[in-house]
Amino acid sequence: MLGSRFLWQVWGVLGITLIISTLVFGFFVVDEVERDAFDRIENSLHEQALALSPMMTPLLEENRLLTQ
Repeated sequence: MLGSRFLWQVWGVLGITLIISTLVFGFFVVDEVERDAFDRIENSLHEQALALSPMMTPLLEENRLLTQ
């Protein structure tokens, strides 16, 4: 039974299918994590910009340097 060529072909196909499906699933997971991290950073920067806006608007309107 263990010497059956058909058995080893089936196991080989199953193994290759498992490897390919794992790689595809991993690709989608990494893409989703990357997209989520980008969205979190974007939201954080947006909130920081909104928080700083009242303080920075007069300085920018006066055309003053921000380092003074």
